[in-house]
Amino acid sequence: MPPWLHTAAARSLAVLAPLRARLNRLVPLDLGAVNVMAGVRAALACAVPVLIGELSGHDELSWVAISGFWACLSDIGGAWNERAMAMGAFTLFAAVGCCIGTLIAGHAWPAVAYAFAWCFAATLARVHGNAASTVGLLLCSAVLVTLGLPEGSPREALQLSALTLAGGAWAMLLALALWRLQPYGPARKAVAQCWRAAAVYAAALARMHHGDAADAGQW
Repeated sequence: MPPWLHTAAARSLAVLAPLRARLNRLVPLDLGAVNVMAGVRAALACAVPVLIGELSGHDELSWVAISGFWACLSDIGGAWNERAMAMGAFTLFAAVGCCIGTLIAGHAWPAVAYAFAWCFAATLARVHGNAASTVGLLLCSAVLVTLGLPEGSPREALQLSALTLAGGAWAMLLALALWRLQPYGPARKAVAQCWRAAAVYAAALARMHHGDAADAGQW
């Protein structure tokens, strides 16, 4: 690199550094916490039902995309059974909550009372940990969105519940079987390397020292 170009680059970095620091203070963003593949997977969970609905003329499949997106957000990582439990719990409770919300959406006071009771109970779920807290927040969003829809008949309420179950099942299939992400993979590999190194060290010590006089000098 020519000296003048190196000097210009250094001056540019010196000018941009305060601006970047100020921007980080205004809008803190941890790029290390951004999971691009999880976002792409959630987008795919939304795009497939919408595409099928557009091709088949069934606009109601858009609710499958919405509920599938929520179900993807309920996957916070960890062990497979914990992820399945979180996503399954959201799917089942959301189906029940959206069914009831559709029936009372056109009645103001019952809707207000139901929203208060549902959100209060869903918020209390945080006592069971981070996964339950995320599921509870998403359940609040699902019911509040449902209460904003026009009032539906019992048949329409059951249809919306079935679409919610379909969206959650599609998201679980995508996240737990078809497209499994391993966000803690590098950390697990590093820990495994440490354990393997400790095992090699322990085996070397065992070979070197057996407690007799000949091995005492080597020890």
